This record gives sequence, C-alpha cells and structure tokens, in this order.
Amino acid sequence: MKGDAKAQEHCQQQLGGLMKSLLKACKKAKPRSNFLGGGSILLPPKNCNESVKDLFLHGQDLLKVETSQVPQHEKLPLLQSLRFLEQWLVKLAKLPTAKNEPVLWAGFWTDPDAEHGHLHRASKETLQRFSRLTETNTIHPSTKLGRMIEQFNELDQCKGELAWKLTGNFWSFASYSFVLGMKRKKQGTVIALVNKDLEGPRSLSKSVLFQHEVPTLGAAAWGPGLWSPQVILALI
Repeated sequence: MKGDAKAQEHCQQQLGGLMKSLLKACKKAKPRSNFLGGGSILLPPKNCNESVKDLFLHGQDLLKVETSQVPQHEKLPLLQSLRFLEQWLVKLAKLPTAKNEPVLWAGFWTDPDAEHGHLHRASKETLQRFSRLTETNTIHPSTKLGRMIEQFNELDQCKGELAWKLTGNFWSFASYSFVLGMKRKKQGTVIALVNKDLEGPRSLSKSVLFQHEVPTLGAAAWGPGLWSPQVILALI
C-alpha cells in the first residue's frame, strides 16, 4: 500500500508539473480567445486554464472531431477546444530545423545504474547519435513539447485506470501534434525506430508509439491535404 501511495504521489507531481509547464507555454503563446457558435448556440471563449484541462480530459475525443466520429451535439464544444489547442500546443511540437525530417521511436532507454549505460546499443544517446548521422530529428527531445515531456519522465509513474485515462488523452493529442508537423511538411516517409519485444509486459503493443502515435498518423492522413505517407517500422 505504501508503494502505491508513493507512486500516486509521484504521478501527481509529474502531472502537476507538466500541466504547469503547459499552462505557462499557452499563456506565452497568447492564443486568441475564440468565440464559436452555430445557429442559436454561442459558446464562451476559451482560456489557457481550460485548454490544458481539455488536453487531459478530452484529448482522444478531440481527434475524433476531425474524422466526424462524434455526435453532432458534442461536436461544437470539442471543435472549439481543438482550434484553441492548435493555436499553441501544435507549435510546441514543431521541430526547430526545417531540413531534417523527424523520426518516431519506442523502447530506447539509458539505464542510470549500468556502467557506461549511455554507450549501450539501446540507450537514448545511441538513438540521438543515429539521428544525427542520418540527418533526422527525434521528436523527443528535439521539440519544446518533447523536452517538457522528458522533464517529467514521460509520466512513467502514472498507473491505474484514472491515470491511464488522463495520460492517454494527453498522449493522443500530443502525438497528433507531432504528426501534424510531419503532415504540414508533406513528409513522404515516416520512420519509427523500435527496440521493443512483440510480446510481454513491455511489448510494442503497450507503447505510446503503438497506442497513440501510429493511430494519429491515420487520423492526420484522413483529413484534408491528400497526405498518405509510407510508414516504415524498423526493429532494432
């Protein structure tokens, strides 16, 4: 029980810290407080506090708006939330250099207790070296959003049904933001580097890449823009 309480405390620290960082970034971006209405409906303007909450409470539903998978009576509030988030969060997911194409990844980790852990084949440092040699950029930590996520250890202490729902919403929309940058660049090929087993407790099917980033590739390709990239899954 003590272990569970400690993990919950760490999760709250990670979530709270990330939300504060996101709120600060939103206020700095000064997104337009948009009114949105349809027919006799007029919604009040959004603000940054509400927008950060939308990210964790409605992230997965926001993606369904683009593919018209929500009931009409729910669509307008979600559309307003989506357009407000697009004004500030998507910009945080943009790569700083236009010439290098981004790559997705899963399963690379540097063991702090291992001797020369940074030199291991599956370390994050090795991943970064590979990225530099191939003139690509990893989403984390090459973007502002990626660095924020890494600062709070990718919310790795958040477990349990409620925590997974909150982080799942966040990862879904964060992944969409990363993928949207690829779409806007009209990136023809999307490479995902994977150091994961296909089965087991830390399998590929349980990764953020599989559960959120790959599905959002489909959501982004569904919308207007005629974007249909080739996706290459490279098992390392």
